[in-house]
Order: sequence, then C-alpha cells, then structure tokens
Amino acid sequence: MTRSRWCACGVIACVWLGSAVDAQAQSPGSDIPPPQPPPASAPQPAATPAGQIPAPPSSYTRSTGFVLRFGYEFGGDDLITVTQSSYLDTSSDTITAGGGFVASGGLIYHPSAPLTIEATFGAKWNNISVGQDSVSFWRLPFDVVVSGALGEGRIGVGATAHLSTTLSCHIGDDCDFSLKLDSAYGALFQFAFSHRTSGNSAFELGIRYTYIKYAKRDVSDAKIDGSNVGLFISSWL
Repeated sequence: MTRSRWCACGVIACVWLGSAVDAQAQSPGSDIPPPQPPPASAPQPAATPAGQIPAPPSSYTRSTGFVLRFGYEFGGDDLITVTQSSYLDTSSDTITAGGGFVASGGLIYHPSAPLTIEATFGAKWNNISVGQDSVSFWRLPFDVVVSGALGEGRIGVGATAHLSTTLSCHIGDDCDFSLKLDSAYGALFQFAFSHRTSGNSAFELGIRYTYIKYAKRDVSDAKIDGSNVGLFISSWL
C-alpha cells in the first residue's frame, strides 16, 4: 500500500518537473535559444520561355552618340603623276582615285545589341605641293554602315556616296584646270576591333574596303576606278 502511494507521488513529481522545464524554456530570461526557422532559399531567375531569346546584358545597351573617324586609304587608278627634278635627284608622286586621307564624323546608334548603325559625313583628299603650286583630288563621302558584334570586334557592311568630287591641277604652264566629276555611289565592308573605355565611350581600330567608280558622263563614258583599302581609327563619344 505504501509502495503504491509512493509511485503515485512519483508520477505527480514527474509531471510537475516536466511542466517546470517547459515553463523555463519559454521564459524570456532562459539560456536555451528558441528554435530557428529554416533558412530561406535564394531566389531563382525566371525561366526564359521556349523559343524566346534572352534579353542582352545591360552593358551592351547604349543610346545614340557621336563618332569621329580618321584614316588613310590606298588604291585606285592613277590620275596625275608629278615629277620633280633637282640637281641631286628626281622624284615623282602620283594622285590616285582611291588614295588619300579621310576625316569624318556623325552619329552612331545601337537599337538592339549587338546591332550598330552609324552614319558619317566627311572629307577625303590627297594633295601634292610643288612650290606655290599644287595638284589635289577632293571628295566628300557620306557613309551608312550596319555592323554586328563579334566578340570584341565588329563586322560591317554599308553604302557610300562621294559628293563634290573634284580633281584640280595648277602647276605653272603644265596644267591649270579643275574638273568636277559626277556624284558616285558604292559599297563598303569593314572590320573593327573595339576597346570600350567607360560607359558609351570606346576606341576602334579597323580596316575597310570600298568599291566605287567615278565618271564624267558629259565628257566621256569611261569609268575611273576609285576602289581602295584603308586603315582607320575612330572614337565613340
């Protein structure tokens, strides 16, 4: 009988002790930390629907800006050769239909990476000076080029129009004329290596091939080949 009463008391004591432990765990000053919620999983990028091209990185996107270009081109038919003689030697220089320095400027637009559209207008010239006299060949090229990115490079194709093309020769009694040729139209192909400096600014080194022919239809049906290969450096601003 006594054993039964002790067991009952033991059960009561165990129940009371368990309640006390639960109360201590829930008290504000308890040393036992409350259970922590499971860590939240990192957000996953939204899946691109099948057949849809992912949007390009923001670094590829740029607004309309300015482009400046300088270069030198080689080739074309010979137009005028000037020979200069002295007591020491004799030298000759030739004006060609495709050769000369080029300087141009315009706009560059990037509507959708990696596509680029640029339109430039400038001057192209080569000149030979003979004392106070000179021989020169001038043209004003207007170019439109569409190009696509290929890594750090750009491959482009476009059209060109050469306006106000004028061949001038003023050397004493040897020649004294200025001949204005018809406006000419052609095609161009180029490859440029780009180096971005910051934001929308970049430098380019490139090579360009231009196919074009000149004529003076009211004088002759003959064509003057002005096709050429050139090197250029340009800057986006």
